Amino acid sequence: MARVELHWDPFDQSDPGPCIGVIVSNSRDVIEAGRALGLEYPEPVRMRALLDTGASVTVISRTFADYCKLFQTSEGSEITAIGATHRCAEHAGAMSFPNTDLRPLDPIRIVSAVSRKVEIMPV
Repeated sequence: MARVELHWDPFDQSDPGPCIGVIVSNSRDVIEAGRALGLEYPEPVRMRALLDTGASVTVISRTFADYCKLFQTSEGSEITAIGATHRCAEHAGAMSFPNTDLRPLDPIRIVSAVSRKVEIMPV
């Protein structure tokens, strides 16, 4: 089993938390079937993701899901995060972790939500 160590300082407010490099894309099967029909897909984009060990699903922004042309499997999911319920779309995607020995996840359930600006009010 592969292992990766991520360093972060929970006492440093400027530290975003335990982040890892990821590549999110459509699953291999979706890309192959789509290309056979003449569809085009953008090149996968590497991004940094926050690891939330308490999360039950992988959540990305709806804008990013649309950019990646992720295959949508459902429109009606709801998740609770940041103290509110969000209506989400579900996608069948793939995720890999460059520069690690972690195995890729293909396919994996990915949920996309409309990102809203969250303001933190001083106490």
